[in-house]
Amino acid sequence: MSDLRRDMMSPVKCFMWLVTKPKEIRPGLITSINAAYTPTEVKTLLTKSRFTDFTVSSNPMGLRVVVRK
Repeated sequence: MSDLRRDMMSPVKCFMWLVTKPKEIRPGLITSINAAYTPTEVKTLLTKSRFTDFTVSSNPMGLRVVVRK
């Protein structure tokens, strides 16, 4: 699974906002970023779940989560 990350650096968020087309969906992008998890939050949630084999990796814009049953 992949998603945006709420704790992305401001310059990255600004870049994403500027390149988002059409301009009318920019407010939705900001809403999505603000609703996203941080890497620490995802790891905490997965630790509390039944999953024992997972990896959480991040890049400047988002998160990648791999979970095995």
